[in-house]
Amino acid sequence: MGLHPVVRRSVRRIPEIAVLLCFVFLAIILTSRPARANPAFARKYGMPCSGCHVAWPLLNNFGQVFRDNGYQMMNDRDSPIWRDKSYWPIALYGVPEWHRESSDNQPEDTVPGNGRSPTTGRRISPTGFDFSGIAWWMSGTLNKNISFLMLPTIFALQPNQTWSVVFESAWARFDNLAGSPWLNLKMGRFELDLPVSEKRSLNFSNYGGLYEVYHFFPVGSNPAMIGALQGLNSNQFGIELMGHNDNSYTRYAFSLMTSNAGQFGLPEGNSLDFYGHFQQGWNVGHDLGYMKASGFTYIGQWPTYFQSLGGAPIAGTGTGNKMWTASGASLLWFTPKWVWSNVFVHGTENAYLANNLPSNGPLPPGAKDASWNGGFTEGVYMYTPQLAFISRYELVRMAQQGIPIGTVATNTNGTTTTIFPDTGNLDALTFGIRWYPFMTTWDGFAVNPEYSVIRSRGVGNSLFAGTYNGSFNDRDVQSSSIFLGLNFEF
Repeated sequence: MGLHPVVRRSVRRIPEIAVLLCFVFLAIILTSRPARANPAFARKYGMPCSGCHVAWPLLNNFGQVFRDNGYQMMNDRDSPIWRDKSYWPIALYGVPEWHRESSDNQPEDTVPGNGRSPTTGRRISPTGFDFSGIAWWMSGTLNKNISFLMLPTIFALQPNQTWSVVFESAWARFDNLAGSPWLNLKMGRFELDLPVSEKRSLNFSNYGGLYEVYHFFPVGSNPAMIGALQGLNSNQFGIELMGHNDNSYTRYAFSLMTSNAGQFGLPEGNSLDFYGHFQQGWNVGHDLGYMKASGFTYIGQWPTYFQSLGGAPIAGTGTGNKMWTASGASLLWFTPKWVWSNVFVHGTENAYLANNLPSNGPLPPGAKDASWNGGFTEGVYMYTPQLAFISRYELVRMAQQGIPIGTVATNTNGTTTTIFPDTGNLDALTFGIRWYPFMTTWDGFAVNPEYSVIRSRGVGNSLFAGTYNGSFNDRDVQSSSIFLGLNFEF
């Protein structure tokens, strides 16, 4: 058998990154020394980095228990009254970076600036220095069994846009209600209890830093739903009831969220979404680590039309809600040197949402509910406590197109795509290194060289997953990202 097309085409770009990776790897080998602790809670408890992390910010099981207990060790030092007066539960976080993005088969005027000239397909490859944003991570306990987290982030959504401050997370939680770890109640804006957290990913490149199965968006769907169909990734507003046993091998989480894709303000459709996750872990055997298996489901709604005044929709009056779902399973294996993550997701979308039509009208002939299957397998190899190698392969396959085959659909940027049975299918590969020159109780630093590549059938890959651009003559589009970031925390 020949190489997979994504692999075969990626090999051609190896010379572009080989020198960079060799230089970084040489620096790693020559300057490696033991990492010690992460900044956030090490200042409070005096814990080493390896106490809670396989590789910062990826949690080990002890770190999961600490997090599940509301950032508490379950001793007297948890209460603020026992803190050193100099302690403040805050960490500053940022990632200055250099990256190169490249996409082929992009529609472009034959004569630059002349919209009347014929359209052709070309490769576009912007390159430069950038910044992923700045975040303040504030978390801990307000009092015994009352925990909190606030994560204000400064970032710009689009090029040349004024930088804005957004509270990515902001919640308070009552821990160990009735003295039981099985009852913990959280309210605010929070990340869902996913089997593999994208927020704790070791990757940062435009494609490698995203789990595509969490972001997938069928071509031709209602553009306003982009955030909703990313519900597995977007931090949501709502409440969460979760519980766990003493070692967090057995865990559950149930969440009710407003149906607004995690955005601020009241939901457009005045409805609620539901998410549930159950996880069970067990020891594999002597020196083989432990495994965790889980099942999860997300049931969401979205309006298909609005009340109107003078023909214009009235904000917040969405009605004709239709359902979409994302359900799946995972298997995680933690060994002394490896972390293997395997996640499967099955998604569905009501035909009215898939065709971007109001439900008080008819569907076109041949319109159906859309459905897709996707997943990823990811391996993290800890060569030393401060040097990790990461690789991941993921795919998404349309099981059923909601839009009738042969229809010409309009994409989110105004271009068009002809719908075929495999339109939107994608494959993605990521390779990366995460090196920690040092990690102390006061600060941490990581160097991240990465290469990621993604191919989509019949549509393009924008720099932000979930939004599709049309390709030239409905050709497949391969996009790649070469990335070097400096990840610091203080």
